[in-house]
Amino acid sequence: MDCIVNYASNVAAAEEVKGQIAQLGGRAVIVQADVSLSGDRQRLVDEAYAAFGRVDLLVNNAGSRPPSARICWRRARRVSIG
Repeated sequence: MDCIVNYASNVAAAEEVKGQIAQLGGRAVIVQADVSLSGDRQRLVDEAYAAFGRVDLLVNNAGSRPPSARICWRRARRVSIG
């Protein structure tokens, strides 16, 4: 299995996931990107195509915990609907 491992700020966790994928015989590329930002989303897709030539499956598991409800709503909208 070939995977792009996206992270926003925790590179150590991304490295751990990459290692687990390798232990299962897969290949993984780590890409730092904030999926609430259009340019970062595009770069994430571009990196996937550059590494593996295609995207077969996308799992969107983005989330955040900002300091206020107003900021939370704005960020959730950016992440969910761009």
